[in-house]
Amino acid sequence: RGGGEVDDAMRRSLVNGCRVAAAELGRFFVQVSQMPRLDTDIFEKRYQLRQDIERNTVQSLQEHANMRAQRSLLSEKQKVIRDAKNEEAVHKEYTQEVRSVRWAFKDTTRHATLCDAPGCHKNCHVACGMERTLDKERFKRCNAFCCSQHYVLLRTPTERDEVLTHFQDRSCPYVVDEGEDETSLRTVLRAPHDFQFRGINLAADADIVSDDCLAARADLMSLEFPATIAIRSFDFSDPEVCKECGHSFKFHFHHEKLWVEEEFTMGIVDEATKAKYDQAHGFRQRQEELLRGMESQIKECQARQDKLGVGLVRKVCEFEDTGLLSDYAALLQNQRDLVQEHLSYTMSGSSDWDVSALQKVVDELDARLQTVKDALAGTRDKLEWAYAMLRIESTATLQEVEQSYSAISQRMRTAESTNPERIFQVDEAARILREHLRFAVRPRQGRFRLGR
Repeated sequence: RGGGEVDDAMRRSLVNGCRVAAAELGRFFVQVSQMPRLDTDIFEKRYQLRQDIERNTVQSLQEHANMRAQRSLLSEKQKVIRDAKNEEAVHKEYTQEVRSVRWAFKDTTRHATLCDAPGCHKNCHVACGMERTLDKERFKRCNAFCCSQHYVLLRTPTERDEVLTHFQDRSCPYVVDEGEDETSLRTVLRAPHDFQFRGINLAADADIVSDDCLAARADLMSLEFPATIAIRSFDFSDPEVCKECGHSFKFHFHHEKLWVEEEFTMGIVDEATKAKYDQAHGFRQRQEELLRGMESQIKECQARQDKLGVGLVRKVCEFEDTGLLSDYAALLQNQRDLVQEHLSYTMSGSSDWDVSALQKVVDELDARLQTVKDALAGTRDKLEWAYAMLRIESTATLQEVEQSYSAISQRMRTAESTNPERIFQVDEAARILREHLRFAVRPRQGRFRLGR
């Protein structure tokens, strides 16, 4: 014992230990030699798939961030356009409608004596009885040159009766047209003698004109007050001057027209307001053009994100099919929980320690996990997502869909760690493809024409 010698009991114990170890090693060798050869390429494939998934996830996050920024700019642009529309609406009414009166030359059924002196709009003799002529000298015989008209406003029946005291109804021959023999008798009011009315001296044979026609007593008795009449009397003081317009006979002519005052509406433009409207209108149009460009970029970004999402689903499914883990999202969740536990432990130790790096890793894992979950939950193109979820191409038949679904469903339902949500996603993908393919192969119903 003191010189390094081993007693018999210990020697026998060591020998037995070595024999047992040799026997165990022998059995281990036998077991190892009987194991099938392992293809190590699977590890490289899984590594490459993991790299592809990480790359796809990063690209999806970048596209998502880009789209979020574009939508923020889009929202700002929409606000700018709304403000421009409000500004445009405020200054839209830059034209003010003004109602006024103007002279219009209207057609009539019978010619009248008119004046074409500059600025003259007098209807000198409406429904002139003279034969239509181009001879200016003949206009001196028109009633407009040999008769004066005095306009009287009658407000009450009493004033009307006062006028009638100077007139009597007479049946007078009325020449239809000068130069013709045809005449007719008309009852008109005529003054039997000279008289004065409201300070105006009027000669005998004066008559009354109402509504451009010679009036009889019955016409005045039916007037509605107030009413304006014209007392016409002969006036040969200056036969070369029209008693209506005061212009020479040389300006007069016959025409089947009359001067009429008509109302019209005219728009007056406020140039300052119009300039503000044009500025707001042009600015809005330019902003809307930019908005359409931004919307197009967002659509392109969304299309790229959808394509990346389908690709991510295919890579995740392929990764899960090559390993023991049947849920890639669970792998990311475990990594995230592990880092979060380390972060929480570090933060509980001392408040002076910098945990920003750990927090950044947790945030990145949260973003990647959410991206994977969103892709697995389904993209906007449900059909492409369903094909990717069942690991088949878009040219697959209904039979191939059923075969792939059966294999995946059986494997997932027999695994111990399968997420129920993933089982639901596979079931949903199979339902979408069944409905799509059954509708695609459904025969069209047509109408049959009977032969003769």
